[in-house]
Amino acid sequence: ESSSSAAAAAAGEVETVSTPAVAAADAKKIFAAACTTPRQEQIAYEMLMKIGDAWKMRGAEQDEEEPFEGATEAGSHAFVVGQRIFSTEAWKDSQRPLRAAAAMLTGDAWKQGAACHYLGCAYFHERMQARDGGGAAGERLLDFAAGAFQAAVAARASFGPEDKRAAKEVAGSLLFLGRVLVEKKQFQNSERVTMQALDVSRKAFGDDGEMTKQCMSAMVGLRQRVQREKA
Repeated sequence: ESSSSAAAAAAGEVETVSTPAVAAADAKKIFAAACTTPRQEQIAYEMLMKIGDAWKMRGAEQDEEEPFEGATEAGSHAFVVGQRIFSTEAWKDSQRPLRAAAAMLTGDAWKQGAACHYLGCAYFHERMQARDGGGAAGERLLDFAAGAFQAAVAARASFGPEDKRAAKEVAGSLLFLGRVLVEKKQFQNSERVTMQALDVSRKAFGDDGEMTKQCMSAMVGLRQRVQREKA
């Protein structure tokens, strides 16, 4: 499975574009279309530029107010920009619009969860491409990825355990979080969140559900990895 399709499984299909340059050329037009007034565009653009890697991830809740008038629409368009850049596997370039989307979409917990999941994938894939894990910078990327996946889980979990669509996305983000923790050598925590994903899936879909089977497979793979590390 390709790295971009892994995220698409949890957040919907993405239109693929040829290069990061093509995506960047479209980004300004797409983002500007989000705002109905010059003031909204200015506020959204400033938020886009100011959000850095130090921003503390926070999952939205249902019916939460948007941070400024028009933020949800602007955030939705920023998310499209991030998705398009992500589809080119330009992981680092996709992170700024995805962070902006996550910050502006506090009025739409479902979309914010998707933006956070994509952002976590972007951090994770950037780190996995780094030579020798990227050293201290690579570790920070894993920390950022963990925070993004946790925020994705929080946003989608706000819909409650009875929402099967949300349960699937919660389990998917938890599985990615488990992969991040494996790379951080936090095997006990990885097993804990993978088991949490399995529990969510079993309650929503039963033992024979496709998502449940994916969680079981992930648990088997995790335990095999731990055994190799201990050998």
